Amino acid sequence: MRRHTSWVRWFVLLAVPVAGFVPLAAYWQLVGRAPAVTPEEAKQTLDRPDSDAVLVDVRSRSEYAANHLHGAESWPFDEVMAADTPDDVPETLRGKRLLMICDGGILSGIAAIRLGSLTLADATNVRGGMQAWVASATSDLPHRNMTTFEQWSAVIAGFVVKPLYMLLSLILIVLLRRQTLSHLVALRWAMIFFLAGEAACALNYIIYGEGSQLFEYLHSYGMVVCFSFTTYALFEALDHRLIKYSDPNQRCAAINLCDGCIKHMDVPCKLKRLFLLGIPALLVVALMAFCAAPKPVSYNVTILGASYSYTHGIVHQLFEIRFCPVLAMALLAASFLALAFKKEKAVEVSKVLFAAALGPLGFSFFRGVLLGAYRDNMVWFVFWEEATELLFVIVAGAILWVFWQAPRAGQRVRLEV
Repeated sequence: MRRHTSWVRWFVLLAVPVAGFVPLAAYWQLVGRAPAVTPEEAKQTLDRPDSDAVLVDVRSRSEYAANHLHGAESWPFDEVMAADTPDDVPETLRGKRLLMICDGGILSGIAAIRLGSLTLADATNVRGGMQAWVASATSDLPHRNMTTFEQWSAVIAGFVVKPLYMLLSLILIVLLRRQTLSHLVALRWAMIFFLAGEAACALNYIIYGEGSQLFEYLHSYGMVVCFSFTTYALFEALDHRLIKYSDPNQRCAAINLCDGCIKHMDVPCKLKRLFLLGIPALLVVALMAFCAAPKPVSYNVTILGASYSYTHGIVHQLFEIRFCPVLAMALLAASFLALAFKKEKAVEVSKVLFAAALGPLGFSFFRGVLLGAYRDNMVWFVFWEEATELLFVIVAGAILWVFWQAPRAGQRVRLEV
């Protein structure tokens, strides 16, 4: 069995940290560096008798006309970005402190940075936009009733299912801690990133009341990386335990599909050709996400007497339906090029890149299906996400229980990350 140390190292040291920091850097550059207040702070500022603050809605005039916060004035984003001189600021807003707001706090953040950089106005972004405003304690906006069954489902998902799969994933990490077989090491890292992401989710709820965009991002990206490592573990297990493609001393299980085997003859590999066809097909599939548009999702409920807000932020939707597909397409393209043009260790390189690509692609479709199905009833979005994560950990544990075999000398490979 060949060593895969260097390529897994590249995957961990490059694909994960670099790709993971790109959305954070982009968010900081576009929105994060803008002066910002929470919806509660904004409302307190607006309510002060001596306040000169004005709530400015930067959505389109049609969106403003359809629905807007009480007291908000309209100044569309396009007009804000076109302003170059103080005279371009609407007369009713001149000399005022402008609290900029939009659906998710992204366009309003960009607008606040623009106005501040040109010193056209004292502009501050309302963090999280109207979604966060709805979720805030000061809001009297949408409240929906939940059935008793839905309320108990929400409680079970958050306080039974989530702690259970976090505990099970920790147990799997401990059981796999001394394993050196490549697929078991990859599975261990999948569980580590999975547990880290879910811990970030739990801390976001306990400490920030689910108000931290950073912790929610860490939750999401933990799932992305978990998907990638799980895929790599599956590929390695199928290869070395079933197909035997990478073992030069073993007959490939796909030999009956081919006229000859590249291990013994100078012939093209049909299994390789199959992947050369499959990768472009997945590239096309990834384009599906770009046809989806982010939509505001935020409303308040009462669960067993306690107030709670269901919100799926615009910024997180953009991560799921824009960044993740782009990252997946880049990695799929790299996987295709490696397989098509790299001769030495082409399959090893391509396999790692392909597994890395299926992480963001799988996460994008996973969240997309849940949000598309349950946008109007988010209790089931949360419940089925938690339930499928529990199922994932149980299945991983069950497979280990059924197929766990003591490593044999000829199968060992040290995989250090």
